[in-house]
Amino acid sequence: MTIGCLAVCSLSLLDTPVMAAGIVIIVGGSTAVLNPIIWALLQEVTPEHLIGRVVTTFSVGSMASAMAGMTGFGWVADAVGPAASLVGLGFVLLLTAAVTVACVQRTCALPVAQA
Repeated sequence: MTIGCLAVCSLSLLDTPVMAAGIVIIVGGSTAVLNPIIWALLQEVTPEHLIGRVVTTFSVGSMASAMAGMTGFGWVADAVGPAASLVGLGFVLLLTAAVTVACVQRTCALPVAQA
């Protein structure tokens, strides 16, 4: 996500479409690396009898947040300009990465109960 943040922030500085296309590939690649990990983890930690409901809820939440994000980004881009909105989006990605790291560190610090 940090790589995606840097790539999105740098999009506002580029003038040529070829360079922008390269940066967009980096953004997509950083997302493509993360998604299989999330889905595998989700399936691993979900009890078997709840997997259908959890995966469906996760998918609905993902799609709803994507639509809200696209709508919000379009509005912000119209209100403050594309360059500023790309930098703002980059900071949102950076904040998401920081929260993820904090959650992982907190989870790893918890003692595991022995059965």
